[in-house]
Parts: sequence; C-alpha cells; structure tokens
Amino acid sequence: MVSNYRTTVVSEIDNLDKYLDDWNSLIDRTLEDNAYLTPDFLIPALRYNRSSTPFYVVFVYETSGARDLLVGVGAFSVIKPSLRIPCQMISTAVTRHAYLASPLVDKEHAAKAIETLWQWMEDRNQSWRIINIQKLHNESRTWQLMESVFRKRGRSICKTVMYERPILRRYASFDDYLKKLPRKRRQEYGRLSRKLDKAGEVEICLLLETAEPIDLANRFMELERKSWKGTRGSALIKEQDDTLFFREIMSNFTESGKIFMVELKLNNEIIAMSCNFIMGKTLFAFKVAYDPEYREYSPGIIAEYEGVRLFHENTELESADSGTGGSSYIRNYWMDRAEIINNYVAMPGYLAVGCLNYLKLGIRAKNTLNSFIENIFSKSR
Repeated sequence: MVSNYRTTVVSEIDNLDKYLDDWNSLIDRTLEDNAYLTPDFLIPALRYNRSSTPFYVVFVYETSGARDLLVGVGAFSVIKPSLRIPCQMISTAVTRHAYLASPLVDKEHAAKAIETLWQWMEDRNQSWRIINIQKLHNESRTWQLMESVFRKRGRSICKTVMYERPILRRYASFDDYLKKLPRKRRQEYGRLSRKLDKAGEVEICLLLETAEPIDLANRFMELERKSWKGTRGSALIKEQDDTLFFREIMSNFTESGKIFMVELKLNNEIIAMSCNFIMGKTLFAFKVAYDPEYREYSPGIIAEYEGVRLFHENTELESADSGTGGSSYIRNYWMDRAEIINNYVAMPGYLAVGCLNYLKLGIRAKNTLNSFIENIFSKSR
C-alpha cells in the first residue's frame, strides 16, 4: 500500500452520488482537464451505456489530514477474453461517448494518486491479467506519471499510437489563428461568410447558460436528426438511451455553468450548432449538427470557424480538444495535433506476459500484412 493513501471502488451507479461533493471539489485541483471523467458526464454515460460490461470507478483518498481528501478518480471497464487477447483485461475505455480517458488527479498529489491507482489495478486478486491504458494524450503529464510507475516496476508493455487528434492551442488572436491556416482555408472562410451574409440576416449566438437545457438539447438533436447522422441512424435522437444521456449531460453542464454552445442563425432560423463543454482551461468539442437544406452555405464549417473565434474571445480558455479521430474533417481547421495512444501492460506472471507477447505478435503480423498490401497497390499505380 502507498502510505497515507487508500482506494474506494464503486461498481454501482446509484452509489456514486455520495462522492459528488468530493468529486466536484477535485475538478478545481486536477493536474489536467478531462470533462469526460467529471460526474456531470461520467454518471449519465454509465447510466445510459448500452454495454453490459462491468465497470469500476476508483476513488483515491489521501488520509494523513484531519479529513480524507479525494486526490484521484479513474474509471475502468472489464473486457472479456477474445481471440486477439486470450485473457481478461481491464481498460480505461469505459463508454462509447467518452473520447479521453485520462484519470483525474490532484496536481499536489498526482504521483502518489497514480501510484495508488496502479497498485489497485495490479492487485493479483483481480481477475484481469492485462491493463489497457488507452485514449490518452501521449504527451500528457498524467500519462507520463503512469508510464513511470510501470517502467519502475519493470512491467512489459505494448505501446501503440491510435491516431493523431486535432487539437487547438490558443493563438494571440483569432486573426493570428487565421494566418496559420493554409491560404485556401482562409479564402474559404471569407467566401462562405460573404455568401451567407448575402442570403439574409446572420446571427452567431454563444450560449454559456440557459434556463431550459432540455429544450436546448432537443433543438440540437432535432437539427442533428436532419443531417447525414439521421439518415445513417447514428443521431442521438434515434436511440432512447442516447436521447436521455444527452439531455442529462446538458442539464448537468448547464447547472455547473460549463456549456459552450454555438448557434448559427440565418433569418432567425438555426442552421447549425456546435455542442461543447468546458473543464478548467480546456474546451471539449462534443458534437456538431447542421441543416442540410442550407448545405450550399456550409453552415457546419462556418459554425466551426465561429466556435474558434469565440474560443479566442474567452481569455480563460487555453486549449481545445476536438474529441475526434485522426481522419476527421476538423484537422483542416484545427492545425495542432496530439497523439492518442493505446497501451497494453502485463501484470506480473507468465500468463499475462504470454498474452502480451501473443498480442504483440498479432500486431506485427497485421502491420506486415498492411505494408505488403500497400506495397502491392503502390506498384500497380
């Protein structure tokens, strides 16, 4: 055990409410921001998660003071054995709506909090043999602390980069941001803006609060339903669990004053919206929706540009996380990058190390095959 630190593990959603005060207090003291691990987001995500996979929310407390202090929160799910990994695994990827999985740790207790979390994960009484640390920024201080723990313990690791995620770091101004864009993108912004202005009265609304969060959530979902997501069946409103989840997180982030909703209106009609959340000094982009009847004006793209402008007008924000994969269109507009990593760590023992070596062999075989296919196609061009 790490001296003066302990863990409390919760695996039932109804039991999480008793930790809300401590959890919300930790948010103001974290080493790094992660809106997906706040109670405003994580509790609804778990409540309406379609998966039956068991989960654990692990709270780390420092115990040397007059009152125990919450210094860390991690969320994990248990993955069954598969052909790819033939032993049980625990993973930081808990719900499909969360795009970052780094634990929340108190900046003053970060190293000890991470070490205590790791000690819980490596308990030999647990059923898993592989620890999957994924959906973290490769350069994050939280990941560096985690990596130092298992390096110090001599653990075997399989480390891969999942993709490069577009992120946004603050520029001196929105104009400076535009100057960093390729000339084609700058011209696009001007052209689209002028075209929309000619179509009628244009209004950009930034909502940082609302008395009717459910109505705001419904407006967004109805707009999303009209888009290609509605056609493909992936719109939030298509599934009751997703609808209830979105309404709840909108209510939660509104109540805590952490929404950042951008509405683009033409002649008083909403034609595009972007839904974002704030934690600390970071903006977390969540979803964008637009009305396809106005596609000739590219309203979704204009909403993205205006979101960047409004981001720069908020002097408290330092960075933004797109929450997207590497192939997202947003990489054309957010020029900074962060590597999102996926790491498999073997617990002590021959079974765990054997499973990890088996996984490495499969990854090498896949990469060799992909390289072979790519080489064949390149020669045939």
